[in-house]
Amino acid sequence: MSKELINGQIMAKKDEISRLEEEAQNNFFSAKDEVKERYDNQISNISDKLKSELSDLKEAIQKKIKWTEKVKTLTISTKNLTKDITNLKKQKDKEFSVKIKAINKEEKTKKKIVLKEIKQLEKDKKELEKNEAKS
Repeated sequence: MSKELINGQIMAKKDEISRLEEEAQNNFFSAKDEVKERYDNQISNISDKLKSELSDLKEAIQKKIKWTEKVKTLTISTKNLTKDITNLKKQKDKEFSVKIKAINKEEKTKKKIVLKEIKQLEKDKKELEKNEAKS
């Protein structure tokens, strides 16, 4: 083989390498465009949905915090109100019991006085009857 023939083959091989590189680069861009076309729309849709969900999550967390605080406040409030009701019912029952005892005592005292008066009147009646019988 001659030097020129070898140089020609070398040049042909270098041209083939350039063509392969160019073809590979074209395939690279084609593959990139194909993959981009296939996934970018899905990625964009999911990204939009993710942003929306993250916003909803943030709002839900804020509401949860607010409601958790409200639950704590209402729990304390209802516990205190329940205790107040229990105490008031006890006081009511106690006061009613004291008043009933006072009414019963007053009734007993007044009855005792009236019974004493009846006894005295019966005594007076007997004496009158005795005096009438004598006369």
